[in-house]
Amino acid sequence: MPPERINADEVDRRLDRLHERYGEFPVAENCEPLTAEQFAEWTDDVAAYDYIGGAYCWIRRSESEAPPLSESMSEEAADDGDRVLLIMGRGAGHWGVPGGGIEDGETAEAAAEREVGEEVAIDCSVSDVLFVEHIVGTHEETGSEVHLCYAFFEADYVDGEVAIQSGELNGACWFRELPADLHPAIEDRAHEWP
Repeated sequence: MPPERINADEVDRRLDRLHERYGEFPVAENCEPLTAEQFAEWTDDVAAYDYIGGAYCWIRRSESEAPPLSESMSEEAADDGDRVLLIMGRGAGHWGVPGGGIEDGETAEAAAEREVGEEVAIDCSVSDVLFVEHIVGTHEETGSEVHLCYAFFEADYVDGEVAIQSGELNGACWFRELPADLHPAIEDRAHEWP
């Protein structure tokens, strides 16, 4: 019996759809060797949740989109500059971008926008793909594979004030100058931040 390629066709279909809509963007393919136990955990998640991967947003808010100052704030505070929204997940030691799992039948863009709303109460609109990480977990003995897709989007701020989902996050903040402890997935994007 040939090795299985779990989720491979679905990941390919999703990547093709994103390329049709947004054109070219970087796709990093990362291969992870998995023990039989790890492979079983991955396939259990795929089967139980129709898990395909996740979607995340790099959200920029311009100075003009910031909420109005309260009466106690001086006018100088209005010159706040552009900001990017970052989150600190529970159990994490670095800042990342909001987002989460793609639900069955959901596009990556819809998942990213929904997850941002759930995690930090911010409405955003996906505008472009920054990059996609395609992870292939390979069973070390059988060669069977589990494919997962993690899409990272550029998104425009639409509305809302940060209110974190405390069961998942330790915090969220609009940063003008990025912190040093960034999640590795967004370090390249951070280099382009002013």
